[in-house]
Amino acid sequence: MGWLRRLGSTVVGKRLERTLDEEMRFHVDERTDEYVRAGMTREEARRAALRRFGNVTLAKERARDVDTVRWLADLGRDVRYAIRALRKSPEFALAAVLSLALGIGANAAVFSLVNTVLLRALPVPEPGRLVAMSGAGFNGGSTWTYAIWNEMRQRAHLFDGALACSDPQPFTLTQPGGETQTVDALFVSGDFFKTLGVPPLIGRTFAPADDVRGREPVAIISNGLWRTHFGGAANILGTPVVVEGVPFTIIGVTPPEFFGVEVGRTFDVAIPINAEPLIRGRDSRLDRRGSSFLQIMLRLKPGQSIDAGTRALRGEQPRIRALAMPEDWPAHFQQQFLKELLTLVPAGAGSSGLRQQYGRPLVIILAVTVVVLLIACANIANLMLARTIGRQHELSVRRALGATRWRVARQLVVESLVLAGAGAAVGLSIAVWASRAIAAQVSTSITRVFLDLSLDWRVTAFTAAVTMATVLLFGVAPAFRASRMEPIDAMKQRGDGGGRSNLSSGLVVAQVALSLVLVAAAGLFIRTFERLAHVPLGFDRDRVLVVNVNVARVRADAADRILLYRRLIDTVAAVSGVAHAAASLVTPVGGNALIDVVNPAGVEPTVKLFDAPGRPGDRTALVNLVTPGWFATYGTAIHSGRDIDEKDTQNAPPVVLVNETFARRFFPNRDALGERFGGLTPPEERPVQKTIVGVVGDSVYASLRDAVPPTMYVPLAQARSWAPSDVSIGVRSSAGSPVRLAPAVAAALKTVDRDVTFSFRALADQVDASIVRERLVAILSAFFGVLALLLAGVGLYGVTAYTVGRRRLEMGIRTALGARPADILRLVAVRICVLVALGILMGGVVSLWASRFVAALLYGLEPHDLTTLGAAAAVLAAVGIAAAWLPAWRASRVDAAEVLRNV
Repeated sequence: MGWLRRLGSTVVGKRLERTLDEEMRFHVDERTDEYVRAGMTREEARRAALRRFGNVTLAKERARDVDTVRWLADLGRDVRYAIRALRKSPEFALAAVLSLALGIGANAAVFSLVNTVLLRALPVPEPGRLVAMSGAGFNGGSTWTYAIWNEMRQRAHLFDGALACSDPQPFTLTQPGGETQTVDALFVSGDFFKTLGVPPLIGRTFAPADDVRGREPVAIISNGLWRTHFGGAANILGTPVVVEGVPFTIIGVTPPEFFGVEVGRTFDVAIPINAEPLIRGRDSRLDRRGSSFLQIMLRLKPGQSIDAGTRALRGEQPRIRALAMPEDWPAHFQQQFLKELLTLVPAGAGSSGLRQQYGRPLVIILAVTVVVLLIACANIANLMLARTIGRQHELSVRRALGATRWRVARQLVVESLVLAGAGAAVGLSIAVWASRAIAAQVSTSITRVFLDLSLDWRVTAFTAAVTMATVLLFGVAPAFRASRMEPIDAMKQRGDGGGRSNLSSGLVVAQVALSLVLVAAAGLFIRTFERLAHVPLGFDRDRVLVVNVNVARVRADAADRILLYRRLIDTVAAVSGVAHAAASLVTPVGGNALIDVVNPAGVEPTVKLFDAPGRPGDRTALVNLVTPGWFATYGTAIHSGRDIDEKDTQNAPPVVLVNETFARRFFPNRDALGERFGGLTPPEERPVQKTIVGVVGDSVYASLRDAVPPTMYVPLAQARSWAPSDVSIGVRSSAGSPVRLAPAVAAALKTVDRDVTFSFRALADQVDASIVRERLVAILSAFFGVLALLLAGVGLYGVTAYTVGRRRLEMGIRTALGARPADILRLVAVRICVLVALGILMGGVVSLWASRFVAALLYGLEPHDLTTLGAAAAVLAAVGIAAAWLPAWRASRVDAAEVLRNV
């Protein structure tokens, strides 16, 4: 309880100091009054009184300075002594620093990702005043039409500014000299940079006058593109670049810290929204009131709350909705459009699909790294305890020479601080590398992820807090134990010590328990990834090359586009090594989907697409537009009926193929072939009835996790009102990898029309990219699980070796009295088995409780899967027995005569 007394004396001392200060002021005031009565003015009297008592204050301040200097000098001596002591035990110091570096580095690395994805605000002035406009539309209200933005732009005076931007989109950019590359481009409003408060690094940003149709096309490039592809040239302003065949003039370069408003994505080129028709031509979305593609963000006025901003927005909502309503929508959709409420949500941290996808996994992995750090701290605490007992003689001499318990404890705490500081320094270096390595795992050949992982105050503060926590976790117990040593008792003990350390055993049990939690979690995540990787797909992933084709630059109407796609497909199919080729609007596991309602004959029709935002209704099915031969290209079996053929044109009766799930849901207990159904057609108009001409096998559509949805396949040639400007041509290889076909396919496409743009990706890569989150979680959890096993094994080995060393005399006597080596081995092994069994029991209980927090990340497994838990327990038991076997075997070979001679 000495530390309580010291704390109490400190508090009392501070109170006494305050009392003395108050007393001095009282005396100064009293002396001032005396001088005034003696004839001085109040000001003169005050100065005289202060001179009289100023010496007392100066003396107190000097005393405080002396105490501070003395405390700093003592601390410096403790640090120097700690370094010398650790240099005398290099193996212990190295093991402790490496363990801490791994624990602290892992925590800092994962927290750096958590900070970037979940916590860090956009690199703009006053990000807390940024809000995004949200609603409850078909897509959840995350994107808006240009008509809505046009109305919001005219009402920007309600706020401190408004902006709009699209998601980054891959475009081709041609530099002077003819070099072509793919870049990520943003369509942004004229006030985009001004509203965000982002100044240019070079040149200027957009003005509202730049975002007007018919103006000279201008562009702003990112700092990264400027440096990597333009060499950081100072004369970049005025340089022309060609984006999707349209020349733009560069007017500015953004600062290096600005990546846009979407966390996880960056951009290379920013283009005014009203320049979009120059690139998309007749496919421009500016005049299509039903096409949502813009995010809308607002900056609140100083002192304006989100609620106040929402009220101001809803006051204008009826007029905004009415003026931006799609005129070609059915009446029931128009009514829904007018009723949907506009809402403002905080946007200081930007938008991010990455945040939704990786938010929970990152938090779980951070919890895993904290557990790893706890195991490392338990290991080091055990080592410190053993080292402290080995230094009994040294510490007892210090106590005998007058050192207080606090002084001895402080020395050991300072040693812990030195170890933790060294571990944090190494760990921070590991964290910088590890965080970038983890972020690289998130990027795929399909999706490029950009994360700003630079250190900021949150990461620094977190690392400092973790460092101090480790000192408390592994340094306090040994220091407290050492401070309780009495000089006489410690000096009388023999060098081998005696008794057992209950604290050390408790730390081993905790290590085993925490290790079991991590190994069990790793098992769940690994099995989840393994099951997802072997989900029956319903298509051939390994022999298909996907070619994304865009014909927006080809001046052709809808009918001509269908013919163009036919020519492109036929040309590709003629390439040597191509077995089949076909086009579709959506590819398997492509992330996009169309949806329609299904109204079978004789059933009350419905127009309800969604039961809730993002949740399709029971009477809906997914839709894909395909060309003849698509099922043969992707290897999906047609179970009955026929495939789409060349006769299924716009003038032919509407036909459709459906999957087995569709047939079972909407036409149960009967053959679906020949059945007819309608879709989203207004009740007052004559429904367009589609006839089912084929039933195909179920295949994964959007996600490997989801059950196969009802799906219909419509002939692309029967798209009645429009033809898409981009499709995906699937190319099936006759043998070998499909990627090798890319050069020949590219050359063939260029022979059809040189204005066609395209890009390639293997279908296998697309499938793998869909489970990259599960792969990352499995890899990290497996790594930390193995690290936990290693730390637990080292801890068990160290405790067993230490226990055997302390009981060497006892074992020598037992051997001398007739004990066999097997008896000694059993004596040591029983204790270790008990510790491991207790740890496994505790860890099993904790695992069953904690598993519910990871249930959302599992697939095909229950959170409390006993098979996984049993396997983890078996692995941990095997590691524990293996780690303890060598010290136990050495103990069984003790030479009794040698031990007794040394007594």
